Amino acid sequence: FWLRGYIHAQMRRHDEAAADARQGLAIDAEHHGCLNLQADAMLTLGRVAEARAIADQLLQQTPDDAKSHALCGRVAVADQQADAAATHFRQALRLNPNDDDARRGLLEALQAKNSIVARLIKF
Repeated sequence: FWLRGYIHAQMRRHDEAAADARQGLAIDAEHHGCLNLQADAMLTLGRVAEARAIADQLLQQTPDDAKSHALCGRVAVADQQADAAATHFRQALRLNPNDDDARRGLLEALQAKNSIVARLIKF
């Protein structure tokens, strides 16, 4: 189910990717690939609260996994929590220094944080 969902996600068919992930999770409720896939689909579909719940579950199961931290970082960016996002992306990079997605996410989080600070300074 994970592979089929991954293919659907690559085709930008996120509703189908989420459905595939749910089917996989019905068989193995802790399957990391399906949890990641479902959370990514929820984020893309704008369902941030659902993505956050899945990301938190995944991080509890795999606290030393770079992908779990990067996922939490993406959720925090979507939730406009730049500091939390940066913390998760930094941890992802500590665990996997070659993670380009985490590097891009950290840059995005820092840019978001600087944008917020710049707006506050104007007031």
